Amino acid sequence: MSLAVSPIRVKTRHFTNPIKGYGWPLLAVALMLLVYVIGVQWLHRAPPLDPRSALHDPILPLVGRPDFDPGSLPAEQRIWYDRLWTAIRNPEVYPNPDTAASSGDLYPLGRTLNDHITALLTAFRVTGDLALLDEVDRLMELARAQLQDYNNDGYLNWRWLWDNTQQIYYNTDDHEMDEMLTHALVAEVAYALHANAEFSPVYAEHAAFWTDYLINHFLAKWKERGGLDRPLTHPYTQFMRMYYYLYRLTGDEDYLAEAFRRARVLDTMMQERQTPYGVAFVWDHRVPGMGIPAYGCQPTVYSQLTMAALQDLALEGFAQYADPDYMRHYTATFRDLVIRANNLDTLAGTVCGDGEESFGKFLISNMPGLAVWDDTGQILAVSEAAYRNSKVENPNNPRRVFIPAYMLQALAAQP
Repeated sequence: MSLAVSPIRVKTRHFTNPIKGYGWPLLAVALMLLVYVIGVQWLHRAPPLDPRSALHDPILPLVGRPDFDPGSLPAEQRIWYDRLWTAIRNPEVYPNPDTAASSGDLYPLGRTLNDHITALLTAFRVTGDLALLDEVDRLMELARAQLQDYNNDGYLNWRWLWDNTQQIYYNTDDHEMDEMLTHALVAEVAYALHANAEFSPVYAEHAAFWTDYLINHFLAKWKERGGLDRPLTHPYTQFMRMYYYLYRLTGDEDYLAEAFRRARVLDTMMQERQTPYGVAFVWDHRVPGMGIPAYGCQPTVYSQLTMAALQDLALEGFAQYADPDYMRHYTATFRDLVIRANNLDTLAGTVCGDGEESFGKFLISNMPGLAVWDDTGQILAVSEAAYRNSKVENPNNPRRVFIPAYMLQALAAQP
């Protein structure tokens, strides 16, 4: 049942003071900032008023269709569906998910594999094609084969193996951010398998394994160590995703409360900025009230990990992300500030539109999926043009799953 109580929203607004030469406006600003900081710190401590108010009907649920027939797809969706499977089966698929899954390395597990599987699960939501869930399960079994109790603490773990010069993290499971990114993915995969357990005993067994691993190994390990969190926006958001799916797996409302608390904290961070086509959100790279100063606008490269979680939870119908008008603010962020007037050479370097980032990031990102909430049609047009005109992608022999997967989402029914 959908509970349609709106989540609490607290906003900071950009404003211009027309009064010059007086001290009271500065005092007013100082008081506003003080109230904001105190409010954010309170949100970090206080439980949500009613976590169940965050639950709405999914827009695209993670439930398969055993009778799925590709021929039943609308013609344009069928084109992107075929391109998606061509990319999945391409031995030169990029980035290579098998390499990431088999690495046992938290860095590519939490980034490369996380991005890849999230894209496949988005396509699965649209089509219900259980073959896509089988592909997700295959990749996660490669990752599962690398789980061991490497440090003899009694818990299964992967290790951080990305850079052997970083001795504080190398060959350990102490890298908090990549632990968070990786296990947000594990939680959604566990739920996707659980939600389709009626279709295969293998799904049921694997869902049970991952649920047990999350609760009795990953979370138990970090509870013993004193807890796990990071004040950067992308792992903070991804952990909201993890807690949401743990609630779906277990029914434990403590997990739901924590997911909703994070949603409220993140909402306080969103500042509105007018653009030619709407009102965008901009936000800091760091979460306030967690003991470190603000960093500045989140870099585009990290914002993709933030947005992957938010788009996924929007499709789940969770919290404020279930509101199409709310998601249109994020759409304006990327359409108007990051992509910048259909420029197919570079992206902005931050969500505020500053600096520069390679447009190649668009080709391996979730940005095309934002077209679902884009009333102007620009993101859809940019996605099609980028795929057609890319110097590194061949539409007849695609290597990247992202634009095809998210184009399936973009072409699905409007929320």
